[in-house]
Amino acid sequence: MEKFLQNYYDAHPKSLAMYEKAKEILPLGVTSNIRANKPFPFFVEKAGGSKVWDIDGNEYIDCQCSFGPTMIGHNHPVLSKAVIEQIGKGVDYAIPYENERVVAELLRERYPFMDMVRFSCSGTEGTMHALRVARAYTAKDKIIKLEGGFHGAHDSVLWSIHPDVAQAGPADAPTSVCMSAGVPSCLADTVITVPFNDIEALERAIAANKGQIAAFILEPIMANSTVILPKENYLDKVRAITTRENIVLIFDEVICGARVSYHGAAGKVGVTPDLVVVSKAIGGGYPISAFGGKREIMQHIEVDTEHCGTFGGNPLSICAAKTVLGKILTKEATESLIKKADKTFEEMKGMLKKAGVTSRLKHIGAMGSINFGITEVNNYRDMAKQDSDMWFKFYISMLNRGVIMQGGDATETIFFSLQHTDEDFEKILTAFKATVETL
Repeated sequence: MEKFLQNYYDAHPKSLAMYEKAKEILPLGVTSNIRANKPFPFFVEKAGGSKVWDIDGNEYIDCQCSFGPTMIGHNHPVLSKAVIEQIGKGVDYAIPYENERVVAELLRERYPFMDMVRFSCSGTEGTMHALRVARAYTAKDKIIKLEGGFHGAHDSVLWSIHPDVAQAGPADAPTSVCMSAGVPSCLADTVITVPFNDIEALERAIAANKGQIAAFILEPIMANSTVILPKENYLDKVRAITTRENIVLIFDEVICGARVSYHGAAGKVGVTPDLVVVSKAIGGGYPISAFGGKREIMQHIEVDTEHCGTFGGNPLSICAAKTVLGKILTKEATESLIKKADKTFEEMKGMLKKAGVTSRLKHIGAMGSINFGITEVNNYRDMAKQDSDMWFKFYISMLNRGVIMQGGDATETIFFSLQHTDEDFEKILTAFKATVETL
């Protein structure tokens, strides 16, 4: 066994034992497949501020941030106080109450095009309902998504997330590859996959399915196949084409949203979608999502389109969102974090260059990613050429130095939080420098 792996095993004997026990009752030993990290996941004891502690007593600076939700850090005192007060008033009503409207208005202040808003509990639910409303509005079934785009775990979008390129067809006309058993095969005809940053491919896909497409759903800034930025004018052209073809444009801002700008990715790129889905960071770690947009689309919920859920808009999550959006994740706080993140990522970029590591580090707002072995990424196929073995050594080596750099997969993203201190950033950079010098 290589030394960096042996060091990981040596530091996590209790986690390894816990993992073996968990596998007896939990498939893969976890409750979400993405958490089954190699060689085995460590198990958390507690989290607070910018830190996570595992059951073996190891302390980590957390740059995974729960895959995005804890942009304000763990156990933020202002949020915890508000939620504890709400617990005393009740944790679920399933009856309307004022704060639902208040949070909807807070979202509309950031996304002025959100004429109407509905709440659910997760990004998966948010995109599922947004697509349903879009299909109802257009009376069409087909959707377009990006190759490499992840929009949750519902059947309509479990296609071509991270497909085997050998099975995915031509780069400029990808085949929609199902990513899970149990998804009805009949849905294959409803999902059209296109590459990011390729307007010509989008035009061809629309022409081949003229008048049949309900929606184009995409992350305006990709963050689930590492961070991939849109080329200049790409999103403007997407907006023009979807308007021309009467296709509902849906921005999935579940990840990128609050992390790139106070006014979200839509505000950052200057393009207005018809619908937007937000989640993760808006709840500070509590389960919530929201979808909304044009009144004429959202009003279908009032007429013929089902959206319901016992826990959607529950008082705890709404209280969390009200506190995060209204008191913690202010414009000033967001801009301050982004400034610190920019500085840190640029220093990392310099360290990679000085160490002679072939790589591409791309960042925007308070998130970024590193692709090893390649220098340019404009779409999923580019990203798929990265050196995953080098990434794994980097990931484990950073863990061994006390930094959770990102989720346990080479496609995941690095996040920073409001509670990362100057000392944390210094420690991250020290660990980063020592790690890249060994790659």
